[in-house]
Amino acid sequence: MSSSMGPTVHFIVPAFGASPYLSETLDSIVKATDESVPITVLDDATPSTHVWDATKPFYDRVVYERNDTNLGIAANFARAFEISTGDFTVIVGSDDRILPNYLPQLQRSLIQHPQATLVHPKVRVINELGNTVNPLADRVKAFIQKRFANQQSLNGVELIDRLLVGDWMYFPAIAWRTQEVSRHHWNGRLKTACDLDFLLRLAADKAQFAYSPTVSFEYRRHKYSISSALAANGVRLAEELSVHATFLRLHGQDAPWKTRVLCRMAITIRLHGLWMALSASLRNPKLSWSLLRVSLRLIKS
Repeated sequence: MSSSMGPTVHFIVPAFGASPYLSETLDSIVKATDESVPITVLDDATPSTHVWDATKPFYDRVVYERNDTNLGIAANFARAFEISTGDFTVIVGSDDRILPNYLPQLQRSLIQHPQATLVHPKVRVINELGNTVNPLADRVKAFIQKRFANQQSLNGVELIDRLLVGDWMYFPAIAWRTQEVSRHHWNGRLKTACDLDFLLRLAADKAQFAYSPTVSFEYRRHKYSISSALAANGVRLAEELSVHATFLRLHGQDAPWKTRVLCRMAITIRLHGLWMALSASLRNPKLSWSLLRVSLRLIKS
């Protein structure tokens, strides 16, 4: 969206290492936007020239920026908001795809919900080949979304309760109100659940959420992604439970009883952990036992 059509949007693609889909991601953003929309690749000090090589063919539309040192996932996200020039910022994964209707759908959502802190479109999940897939994790996300899809907006308390049922959101698809979001800090100790932690912080600060029920973003699942690797070894499981524990410690005293119960139950996190433990029981009994113990860990205030 240009300034004449409404709030401006800056697309930023954090990247590190050899992402085989970065060129495809950039091509999708370029095709979905006009020349007034800024696009930046934020290279987190990749040792090789891979990120630069993938960005170079788009030099007339895409700005390449490189960190002096490797900041890590959370700090690089924070850096993205620092350099954003848009009223809204979209931090696109280096393996995802923007669809041509992303900005029109965002504009419609903001007309309906002008105070929204973040806008989340409906997402299509794709695999390595770009084909639509529907794995178990995404079926669960879709189930949670259906409970409020017709509502299309949530206040802070409602958003917290939905997130504590399960993290159904796709972080790279979200359009964030830059100035408001930049006031909050990222937890640099978290490798893969920093998005859930950040969303809960925003919601606790009474962030307004809007949901667009039309597909305008494609989220790619593939075995080489950082999120897939950390989910498989149980890192995300442990981090998500620690995020719940932190939220309960900081806000449990003032939170409604329902929120406290949902926080302690962490039902979808635990069920996912038990499923992973069962799946790993034959090929890696040690990992299976570790996943089982983490899944049953109590969350105390």
